Amino acid sequence: MSFQRRKDSRINENYSGEWLSLGNKKAYPCLLCEKTFDTGPALGGHQNAHRKEREEAANIWMCNLIILSKENQLRKI
Repeated sequence: MSFQRRKDSRINENYSGEWLSLGNKKAYPCLLCEKTFDTGPALGGHQNAHRKEREEAANIWMCNLIILSKENQLRKI
């Protein structure tokens, strides 16, 4: 599997899904880390490594949503 590190290590929240152009080559960027891949399947395989991170982030988001909802309910009392 070949990959190259992206120069900009920040996640681009406005990323439109377009390929990055590296000369004549196209690159598929991972939006969770600094790696880019030559093919879509290589990126897909790599993204499986982030599955646990995504699940944990979703759990944290859901917990925060529940807490905010309960706080809003308490304010209405």
